Amino acid sequence: GTPRGTRIAHVTSRIVKIIIFPRSKMLEIGTRRPELNQVGTYFLFGDNPETGRETVYIGKAEHCLTRIGQHSNGKDWWDYAAVCIAKDNTFTFAHAGYLEHLGILNAGLASRFTLDNNRSESMPHVSEGMAADLEDTFETISLLLSTLGYPVFDKAKSREEVPIAEVLYLSGRGVKAEG
Repeated sequence: GTPRGTRIAHVTSRIVKIIIFPRSKMLEIGTRRPELNQVGTYFLFGDNPETGRETVYIGKAEHCLTRIGQHSNGKDWWDYAAVCIAKDNTFTFAHAGYLEHLGILNAGLASRFTLDNNRSESMPHVSEGMAADLEDTFETISLLLSTLGYPVFDKAKSREEVPIAEVLYLSGRGVKAEG
């Protein structure tokens, strides 16, 4: 009902879907969205009060909503949670761990958000075929999160990488800016 309320995103031909919801809806979301207690990977988004930068925590859980509820007491900075689950409830804990590992690795490489994870999990073992499927699933997660306004895996372009036709200029009373 509202642009910043609960939103669901998926690509019809892909297995993963994302449900994103505000922290303020934690208590009521579980009754409306029981699939949030499936195995999955989740993201907590907010602004770090110390740095003012956008921050993300990436985790995995056997029961996502229950685990996010535990973070509600220990992490004060987050405002939104995004839960990535399989539409057909086929993710295992190893799948979620693999996606979590890819998320932490790629968020660190992009440096778009401050990463709140303080330890790096080792890559869970999955078969070669499953790894390929999960990397494809991760690409879908990256696309969906960017579409929802959280481009956590998109590396920011330097000024030199932006075509001149895409640069906007503004000038006014003693001020000149571009973006």
